[in-house]
Parts: sequence; C-alpha cells; structure tokens
Amino acid sequence: MSGNWEITSEKIVSASDSSLLRFHISAKEVHLVVSADTKSSIGVRLDAEPISQINFRRVDIGNSSVKVKEARLYKTVKYPKFTASAIMEINVPAGVPINVFKFGS
Repeated sequence: MSGNWEITSEKIVSASDSSLLRFHISAKEVHLVVSADTKSSIGVRLDAEPISQINFRRVDIGNSSVKVKEARLYKTVKYPKFTASAIMEINVPAGVPINVFKFGS
C-alpha cells in the first residue's frame, strides 16, 4: 500500500491520485467491490504487465483498467486454474473507495 488513504472499518478510500495497492494473489478469480459515486477508472496490472495485454482479464477490464460507474462487484481476473504466484497492482484515483476484494477458487 502506498500513497494516501483514508481507512475505515468498511472501506479504504484513496486520498491521492498516486494511491497504489500491490498484493500477492493465490486464487483462480479476483473481484473488486467498489462504491464510487462518480465515474472513475482504476488502473490494473498483473505481474507488472498491463492487464489488457494478458489473457486472464475479465469482462470488467478495458484498456487495463476498471471503469467504475456504480457501486457493485467488478470482475477483474480469471485464471484457467488456481494460481498461487501472481502480483496484482491497482492504481486508485482520489476519492474512490474500495470496499472488498473477493477471491475465488
């Protein structure tokens, strides 16, 4: 986690346009639950590559970002089988809250 964040019991909210979350994932699927009130774009990289250049992106990814329009679950990654060695990075613009990360197997 880098950049400025406001952290509450229900969400984390980016407080700057340079806020970044980087984490190891062990899953078959990765989803984000975001509750932005305005349209935003969250940049997504997987193993240091823009996710749009990788075959594992999901329906809610376009041009290596999630286009947030409303509060809901956004499908980001789906591997063909469980993967235990990936690194996901998301660049979150100021004012955008992240509520939950969901991982599937």
